[in-house]
Amino acid sequence: MSARDDGGRAFPLYRGPGDILNTSGMTLRDWFAGQALPLCTGVAHTFELSDWFGPHASNITRAQIIAKQASDIADAMLAERSKR
Repeated sequence: MSARDDGGRAFPLYRGPGDILNTSGMTLRDWFAGQALPLCTGVAHTFELSDWFGPHASNITRAQIIAKQASDIADAMLAERSKR
């Protein structure tokens, strides 16, 4: 399994060109997922659950569905960003 692209740090602190002071904190993927949350709160289609969660789809909570959708959007945003 390949490592997932997390986009690096969302808000690194720089002292100067190429000199990063602090790389702790959320990743760009985390930031994108958080920004996508408002888009995800109104959708949860039953036909998609088995695609995402397999045979245990009936045990999935609405929060898990929203988290999965936000993560999928973040991954799509990173993929689109890497095309530049």
